Parts: sequence; structure tokens; C-alpha cells
Amino acid sequence: MAADQTASAVARIAYLTSDLVIDSQPQFPATSVFAQEYASLAESASSSPRLLVTPSGADPGSTILQNPTNLTSLTATSSSHLLTHLVLHLVDLSSRPVALHIAVDHDLSDVLLLRSAIPFFLLSNTAQQAHDNALLAARLARIEKKAVVHAFYLLPESKSVDILPEHQMLSFLADKQQASPSSRSGYVSREKLPNGYANGRMVMTSLANLPMVGPRLMIQV
Repeated sequence: MAADQTASAVARIAYLTSDLVIDSQPQFPATSVFAQEYASLAESASSSPRLLVTPSGADPGSTILQNPTNLTSLTATSSSHLLTHLVLHLVDLSSRPVALHIAVDHDLSDVLLLRSAIPFFLLSNTAQQAHDNALLAARLARIEKKAVVHAFYLLPESKSVDILPEHQMLSFLADKQQASPSSRSGYVSREKLPNGYANGRMVMTSLANLPMVGPRLMIQV
């Protein structure tokens, strides 16, 4: 699977699960790695969110705060300029149902700055993880009503990705009986995708020894 297909998998999840999608554009002459998938979904998806395209240099954090929804998703490629804007709004963003999907090439250091105040952080090392964690990020943000950072690598790989059908995706998001991590406990519980999807690849680490406040770090293993 090519790097752009990894971005497409994340874009599909963001588009089908959100009320508002904000696609932050990279610096010219580069173009958004998510744009092609959004254009395709606009013609084929059964429902469409509001899609805002913000130019390079704009403040996506401010745009999120000015447009409250039940779930807002930001898709962007990591850059120091983008993350500087987001850091300025971390306190306000942390208590909003927001999924921040940040694509990185190799260097994760800038994205890690967001861990300081965001309740949940997901890191995907493969295309399949990017797909699965994008869905988990949407569920966490919607159910917990807190911000989630999902960082994923844009690396070419040959393995195909198992794509969850739209009807199963929406059912998973709406099912409140499935266990979700508690923001009041010291643990992040195990959580599986619907019908045993992905064979339980999602394994959440126990954080019992960490302070009761601060970000809940989720690690893909």
C-alpha cells in the first residue's frame, strides 16, 4: 500500500464519522494528501459532513473552536507552523470532541508537543494501524467528548488494508455498551473493533502507575 493510500484510509474514516472535517493544506506547491479521497467520497458516500479546507498558514485550532460539533476531525500533514497554532489552543481543544489526524514522514518530535494537554494520543506505524486507530480516535472523541491526537506515518508498504464497511463503522461509533477508557481511572482498557474486526489488534496499555491527571497515552503493539 502506498503512502497516499494510507492517508486515504484515514480520510475515509474522518469523512464518514464526523460532522465537520477540516483539511489543513500544506505549504505551496504541495497539495493535501487527503484531498483526492474527500473528492471521491463527496460523490459516493451516503452522507456527507461539512468540509472546510484551510489554507497553509491558517489557524486550524481557531477554526475548530469557532465551529463546535458532536465530532470534528482535522486532517493535516505535520509541520512546525501547524503544530505551533494547535499548541496555542490545547487547553480549549482538550475538552472538545475532536480527532486530530496528523500525518508524519519520519520525525515525530513536533507532534509529541501535543501530548502535554490532549487526553488521548494514538500512534500508528502501519497503514492498517492508521485505519484502525482513526476509527478508534473517532469513537473516543465522540463518546468521551475529549480531544484525541492520532499521529500516523506516511510510509509506503505492500500490505493491503482491511477496510471496515460503512454500516459497521457507524454501528461501532454508536454502541455505548462497548467499554471505553475512563478519564477518571488510571487504566486504559482493552477495546476491539466490531465483530472481532482486526482480530483484536487494539491493545491499550495499563497506566495505573501514572498520575490521575494528564494525557492518557495509547500505544499500538
